[in-house]
Amino acid sequence: MRRRPSSRPPLLVALVALVTVAAVACDAEAPTASPTAGATAEPTAVVTRYPLNADVWYAGLQLTFGEATATLDARGGSVEIETTFKNPGQFAAALAAPILLTAGEDSYQLRRGTELPSVPSGGSADLTLAFDILGRSSVDDAVLRIGEHALHSRGRDDAHRIAHVSAPRAASAPKCSRTHTSS
Repeated sequence: MRRRPSSRPPLLVALVALVTVAAVACDAEAPTASPTAGATAEPTAVVTRYPLNADVWYAGLQLTFGEATATLDARGGSVEIETTFKNPGQFAAALAAPILLTAGEDSYQLRRGTELPSVPSGGSADLTLAFDILGRSSVDDAVLRIGEHALHSRGRDDAHRIAHVSAPRAASAPKCSRTHTSS
């Protein structure tokens, strides 16, 4: 007797495949709960305030530097300096010189997007100078500099040094004290 080829319905084939997969999965080892590493604590930023209280004349403008606030942890952070630009001149003026914060061998430019104001004749403008500090947990040795680097390296440093952020090394830099707080 001759057998007729059987045509199994596709549903039966799918059911057999599902049962086979389920049987293999049942033989697999069940996952076990294991402790996971806890979240690592982020470094706590320390806020330090430095009263600069320095007035400097540069390019016809009187620049007054009030308080510097450093918010730093082991990875760095920011330094913000309260500043007033005054223009006693007859014409509007703007500072076109670079402003750098130097600490040790590192130099930091103003935060990207900072625009120095154009100050009308007889007017003033308040501005916070902000610097992003990378890889330093302290700026106790920092100096705020205005002007081209070449002027600082030719012995004319004191003419452009604004203030040490802590105890000055030169007689012309104003003495500063500091206050620490945690954030």
